[in-house]
Amino acid sequence: MENIRPLISITLITLIITVPHTALAYKINVHKALTKQTAQAYNTLSIENTLSEEDIKNIIKGSADEDNGRRPLNHFYDPIHDKGLLGANIPAPKWATDTVAQANYGWNNLGKNDKLFSDATDHSWNRAIYEYLYGNKARAMQTLGHIIHLVQDASVPAHVRDDDHLSYWGWGDINLYEEYTADIEPSVTVTGIHDFSSIEELYTDLAYFTNRNFLSKDTVFK
Repeated sequence: MENIRPLISITLITLIITVPHTALAYKINVHKALTKQTAQAYNTLSIENTLSEEDIKNIIKGSADEDNGRRPLNHFYDPIHDKGLLGANIPAPKWATDTVAQANYGWNNLGKNDKLFSDATDHSWNRAIYEYLYGNKARAMQTLGHIIHLVQDASVPAHVRDDDHLSYWGWGDINLYEEYTADIEPSVTVTGIHDFSSIEELYTDLAYFTNRNFLSKDTVFK
């Protein structure tokens, strides 16, 4: 457990930074900014195992890459009804931890004899731990960035209220919260780390907080 403590601590700091009333997240540039501040906050609070500049670059890269392709369809989780986007996609907490689902992402098809933790599309929590323990620190940090992205999205009201906002080049159902936060530089002060028993508990607690305290554009009371 001590060997993976840095991964756990960095992810916990993400929770502190991304609650909606203290920081704003969604577009890739904002994800990058929040992730950078997360890493810097970890270095400020950590007595040992601080992150190098290369580590931080890899974490930021993973945080940005999590929005590639169709991965964002699995970035939603309604904790009240325990479902993902429109009830048809993988809920975000499961997506974060399901190594097989991530290995099967896209055109991949993980066979029964294929080795786990070998597929390029797998950026699950266990993959981050695996790579960290077996010495591939760059891959571990990038995968951690993917997980941090998911935690950040749990602070976006639409992501926890089953409010799809699919748009392309400004056309479609634009997320007003996303647009509002796009040009805001987050500024935070972190004073401590709160422990959780699992990545699922961390994500779910933040999702409940956001769901119960904030409305999204299409879930405002009629």
